[in-house]
Amino acid sequence: MKDLLDNLKENNQDFEFYPTTQKMVDIIKNDIYIRDYSSVLDIGAGNGNFFKKLDIKCKKFAIEKSQILIDAMPSDIIVVGADFYEQTLFDKEFDYIFCNPPYSKFKDWMHKIIKETNCNDVIMIVPSRWQDDKALVELVEKRGFTYRILAKDDFLDGERQARAYVDIIVFSRSRRSNNEYGYNHEIPRSFINFFEEEFISNFTGEKDQKIDDRLKDATENELVPAGNLVETMVNLYTLERNNLIDSYKAITKLSERTLRDIGVDKIKLTNSLWDKITRLKKEYWQHLIHHTDKITDRLIKNVREDLLCSMSMSGRSDIDFNHGNIYAVIIWIIKNANKSYDQQLLKMFDICISPENIKNYKSNQKVFETEENRWGHGCGTKQFKNEKEVRNVVLDYRIITKENQYGHKKWLSSSVENFVIEDWEIICNNLVGHKNFGDIKFFKNGNCHIKFNVDFAKAFNIQASLLKGWIKDKREAKEEFGMEIKEQDLNFNNFQVNKNNFLLLE
Repeated sequence: MKDLLDNLKENNQDFEFYPTTQKMVDIIKNDIYIRDYSSVLDIGAGNGNFFKKLDIKCKKFAIEKSQILIDAMPSDIIVVGADFYEQTLFDKEFDYIFCNPPYSKFKDWMHKIIKETNCNDVIMIVPSRWQDDKALVELVEKRGFTYRILAKDDFLDGERQARAYVDIIVFSRSRRSNNEYGYNHEIPRSFINFFEEEFISNFTGEKDQKIDDRLKDATENELVPAGNLVETMVNLYTLERNNLIDSYKAITKLSERTLRDIGVDKIKLTNSLWDKITRLKKEYWQHLIHHTDKITDRLIKNVREDLLCSMSMSGRSDIDFNHGNIYAVIIWIIKNANKSYDQQLLKMFDICISPENIKNYKSNQKVFETEENRWGHGCGTKQFKNEKEVRNVVLDYRIITKENQYGHKKWLSSSVENFVIEDWEIICNNLVGHKNFGDIKFFKNGNCHIKFNVDFAKAFNIQASLLKGWIKDKREAKEEFGMEIKEQDLNFNNFQVNKNNFLLLE
């Protein structure tokens, strides 16, 4: 802890980091039933020690400003925001929010959380004098919360000691349906409150231009300063979001009669603004991820989609698009992408395993039982009776894969074929540093024939055998493989993502 604190101070990132004690966490845990499948957001999460002390396999999310502490978090914590003041909470859905805020700013943090939260159970550890703030107490009541003080405690015995006497509080409210008001049922009540307080009625038109064209026009016309991809995108996103809100505000200047005459009302405007803000964020995040070549060049399509899906708490893009959040998300992707390298290589290897595509190791004399495939793809051909028994084999240079093995029913479009080719190029690039995996041909029956590049085939077989535990080291491939393995064939590396690969962040 001392080394971590010293590092934070030396880099001016000590934003009053006082870790929650085990005693405090136990008090919360014994009073509130947090299930394994619950989603929990820790605001001001530090290095994630709250979740470690909580010791529950819940879905873990965090907002944290310090890059040092973000780097120190376990990879199963998804960072959904950096600077707390730059985040919106009304568009984020969680079962519980926990916050042990910096005590010099605890009132501001409490006001923002209570005002904006879409969560019905908020747990806070704050100075006992919080009840002296009448505006805060009124806001708690206005937002429909009741509260219970679970205990009073201090940090005199904490990992970082402080003379702070605190209340451990849980704020709770019952769930309310929006259907009775006529709003879109997906819109949280907190967003409706935000809309009612900040607007009377506003709306905007649809954007016809794609984001590539908007970025080009914005820089050419000097609407935003030109810079690297991230800087330009953040500047344009901020401009478009502000223009969107200003446009919605502008219509409040029209009279109620005029709005009624043109068929506009508060409910329609609320639904529209919610939809526009949500889609704008999603558009920018997707564009960033799919235009970060250090990601798209190294992760196959399914893995990229899984990472994008994991960023969303409710099927939408809930993370605000700003510099701090982009850094936090990229760090999270780096931590989780490397876990996927082995799985994606084995996925592509397993797709190829069939009786006609494999050769046994020299020491493997076992004949694997086969049977006729009477159902599904490849009907009428041989298949293994038990694929789990197949081991100590290598793929031939020429193989055939069948319909559905890539997760697609048929090869009906060039885009589907392009995804398959790109996936093989990514696996090849990760192993041998280029994308020439070989040649591939697609057929109307759903099959594709692949002729592997020789150096890729050797590296692919060696790495898959290592991951499956069929060989102990690369040199063992020389003795076991039914293909000639030279010393130079062993000089490949399985690429791994790290912070230095992401030059776009500089």
